[in-house]
Amino acid sequence: MDLETDASDIRRVRGEIMPGLLRTEAYIRALETSSPRADDSDADAAVSAGPERQSILTRSIPPSASFVLSESCLRRRIGGPGVMRRQLDHPYDPALEDNIHMQVIPFDAQT
Repeated sequence: MDLETDASDIRRVRGEIMPGLLRTEAYIRALETSSPRADDSDADAAVSAGPERQSILTRSIPPSASFVLSESCLRRRIGGPGVMRRQLDHPYDPALEDNIHMQVIPFDAQT
């Protein structure tokens, strides 16, 4: 995460869960609390760090960011239906920015 602050180019490839820069607060909390050993203070810290971390994508001179996601990132249920509904709506806002490129590899893609 520290490297993201100074990066001019960010590339993420994810196969199962959404990249941190694209996660909603509810999605982060659901991820952080899904473990039997989950700690609420860790979840709170992760949730509060999310917006600050994401702000680099919209700063005055933002990095170029590319995200390649497997379809399972969009289909894997993290939290309940409401969490996923908000999460699936969330990536479209950043995807409209000129510095952000997003691709989804469908399950039926030829390898």
